[in-house]
Amino acid sequence: MRERLLAVARGDAEPDLVVCGARVFSAFTREWVAGDVAVADGRIAGIGAFDGGERIDAAGRPLVPGFVDAHVHLESAKLLPSEFARVVVARGTTAVVCDPHEIANVLGAEGALWLLDAAEGLPLRVFAMAPSCVPASALESPRGALGVADMARILEHDRAIGVAEVMDFPSVIAGDPGVLAKVALHPHVDGHAPGVLGRNLDAYAATGIA
Repeated sequence: MRERLLAVARGDAEPDLVVCGARVFSAFTREWVAGDVAVADGRIAGIGAFDGGERIDAAGRPLVPGFVDAHVHLESAKLLPSEFARVVVARGTTAVVCDPHEIANVLGAEGALWLLDAAEGLPLRVFAMAPSCVPASALESPRGALGVADMARILEHDRAIGVAEVMDFPSVIAGDPGVLAKVALHPHVDGHAPGVLGRNLDAYAATGIA
């Protein structure tokens, strides 16, 4: 796949699709760029002049990147994934990364996996992180506590892309083996350490939490 994308980007192969005549917004430079947008294997190969492929005439309309919400608790919206998608896609959000720890508090791993399955085939791309703190601390008593094996099961899903925010920062800093085993499940681990500074923050970051 990568080889073909490179070939299309170089102009050595035809794209699958070309959006012609759009005003393309560059989110990095905050300017409008003129040119056709070539797509190959579902990815943007480049902006410029491209021959071949299915053509869509944008007729000077603006073409902007979709917004990716990198951290959302989808179930907190109290909407089914299909209704959530109906609301946010119309406003420019095309992908979300959710931490389903609230549904996991009630239904365990089954709840997180249900959420991913319910989002299959939507116009919104729904990814998930495996909830790391169900419960968030030893003071809570969830119905569906998640252990390392439960998290590993969630991470087997093709749209599960890492370990969700590690809120139990006192246990991380203290080197609790159970929490560190969860952190070690995946190279991508989200952090959550409000007010943690100095050596404590050094210790938290030393685990590889980003």
